[in-house]
Amino acid sequence: LDLKLGNICNAKCRICSSFASSQWAREELKINPQNESARKFNKLGMWPKTNEDFWKDIDTHLQGIEKLEFFGGEPLLIERHFEILERCVELNVAQNIRLAYNTNASIFPQDKIELWEQFKKVEIFISIDDVNARFEYIRHPGNFSEVITNLGYFDKLNKDVFDIGIFQTISIFNIMHMNELTTLIDNHFKDIKIHYNMVFTPSHISPKVLPKRVKEKVTALYGDNPADHVAKTLSFMNGEDYTHDEYVNFLTQTKNIDKFRKEQFEETFPELFKLIEKDWNGIQ
Repeated sequence: LDLKLGNICNAKCRICSSFASSQWAREELKINPQNESARKFNKLGMWPKTNEDFWKDIDTHLQGIEKLEFFGGEPLLIERHFEILERCVELNVAQNIRLAYNTNASIFPQDKIELWEQFKKVEIFISIDDVNARFEYIRHPGNFSEVITNLGYFDKLNKDVFDIGIFQTISIFNIMHMNELTTLIDNHFKDIKIHYNMVFTPSHISPKVLPKRVKEKVTALYGDNPADHVAKTLSFMNGEDYTHDEYVNFLTQTKNIDKFRKEQFEETFPELFKLIEKDWNGIQ
């Protein structure tokens, strides 16, 4: 049973949108109060708070469930989802159910560990796309140090019950730094595996949107024998060219959001900025 419990979130990641983040919706409405799409998603994303029938009806679906998947938004912010887990325990089905989460690791719910331990398996996949300042730019207002601290807490959980992994999503922003997170994790978290995702949409931040000349420079950066995950991502990037309009959209959107958030793409990603500086400066 895949449960997307709304868009309630404490982050507004550059690779996300108001569809999956209440923080994005609020920012878009601040920038443009007439943004009806953001207003719509902001309202629809709050459905767990307004649909009481769902919480009453969920009991009828728990018998025979083998796996519960929780997505958001940020699922660990949705306190009420723990009621579902408590109900599984009460119905004596928890030991038959695997749980799966996709979380930004801004939260470590120490008080829920004993509840989780009553389930067959708990898979926790943590979204980390880069390191240090680049991470904090991509996953604003995330704090890289806090996330790594919480990753350490997750890593210390009972490995008979908990399976901890990382989802690294490759976008324009981290296309030139695909190995740094892998190196950090390999050096400090031997039991944690990284799973690599690639941005298709929003299309204006997919690596596919980069001009061919930039793609060639990025590809050459990794040499003749890149790591497997890098080779697959480069193949993904080079396999299709998104429209020039979407590239212009990337430049325009990035500049506008930088201005609103008081961030600077050119300082955070100087290597990529050097490759697109002429295009960047040509956009007002």
